[in-house]
Amino acid sequence: MRRSVLLVLLSGSALVAGVLAGAVASSPVASAAADAPIVGTWTGQFGSVVVQSTGTTSYVGVTATPTNFGNACTHPAGQQMWTMSGSGTSYSGTHVGFWVNDCSDNPGPASFTITEATPGTLTLVVDNGYTPRPTYTKPGTLVAATPAPSPSPSWSGSAVVPRVNIKAPRGLIQQGGRVVEFDVTVSVQAGDELINWQVNVYDGNNLKPLTYQYGPIYDTREWVSKRVHFSFAPSNAAPSAYFVCAYAITSSTGAKSANAPWTACAWIKVDQVLYGRWTSRKTCASPDDASDAYAWMTSVRKYAGIRVDFRDACGMRDSGYRGIVVQEPLTRKWYDFRMWTRAQVDDLFYQLLDLECRTQIPNTRRYAAARSACRNGAASTGSQPDGAIGARTFYTATRSAFLPYFDADLTAGGVQTTTNPAALPQGGQRDNS
Repeated sequence: MRRSVLLVLLSGSALVAGVLAGAVASSPVASAAADAPIVGTWTGQFGSVVVQSTGTTSYVGVTATPTNFGNACTHPAGQQMWTMSGSGTSYSGTHVGFWVNDCSDNPGPASFTITEATPGTLTLVVDNGYTPRPTYTKPGTLVAATPAPSPSPSWSGSAVVPRVNIKAPRGLIQQGGRVVEFDVTVSVQAGDELINWQVNVYDGNNLKPLTYQYGPIYDTREWVSKRVHFSFAPSNAAPSAYFVCAYAITSSTGAKSANAPWTACAWIKVDQVLYGRWTSRKTCASPDDASDAYAWMTSVRKYAGIRVDFRDACGMRDSGYRGIVVQEPLTRKWYDFRMWTRAQVDDLFYQLLDLECRTQIPNTRRYAAARSACRNGAASTGSQPDGAIGARTFYTATRSAFLPYFDADLTAGGVQTTTNPAALPQGGQRDNS
């Protein structure tokens, strides 16, 4: 599944507005923060931002004019775009951007650096990991700036980069009224620092989180844990495997945990709806195939006048190809397909096709030939065979021609036919042979 959503870091409501709740030790100079060079109105190509002090070394930036950075997503004046901490010419924190597909918030870490290349004019460069970097100016001089003193750390450890762990439910998470609810525990450690953490929930269809939670942790001399509750409606996109990932950022330096935002991840077992009977598909073709090449694989067939419905078996195969968690309707058994190979999914498909024949056609001498025709059938390489069509026909057609519809990488959007061993989180790669 290829991650195709492009990020454009614009402005929006804050990711780590919670940083304001974690106050750092008070400065003996009350006016230091208000006099810091970061405070004031900064003007850029696509709008202006007013930076105000919220503490001795903490600040927020609010749009003074509508801002869109030349893109379709626009923030009105008065929305918070930055949260930062620091002093003098160096600050770090959060810049809240946009996902370009729906203009929803996309918060991310950023650093803010002030220079005075032109006398009397200060320049603010926002490093959010993308180019070109947003640049703003305002009248002023660094000579007159009085940076606020930084609090002296009381922890003697050497941790600089935050460390993060996450604990998620191991059991099945069933939907209730189209709502998914569960708790995760995020643990953070980074010394005597103000840490901003975030937990994202993904469904593997694209890079954008389905939902997220965030907040501050201060004075994490040892591991400090937070319990986070999620409640959301699943995506209407094609079903995919679910996972949660956590990461953290230090407020003082903007140092991110390793591999952010996929520092610590866990797969979760969220039940999903079968592709089969509930979508009323008339064929056993893959739902990811837009052609009519498999229109001959009608999923409801008759053998000696007996109607046999293969839609549940077809739906289980398609669920296995997507790597999701589903309940097989006939046996009521739960399957978690995340670690299944294509060969294993196809073998189960054949067993379920055969089970449909044995369940729906009476086991009597009268219908012996019908049962045999249903359970067997001519082999297929993907095209309609000349002989009878049965369970063996569907199985051999799937083994021969359905490789393009098996998702071998559950960590990215769409269907990926090959694995990516370097992809995060680990555990999302599957054998497509």
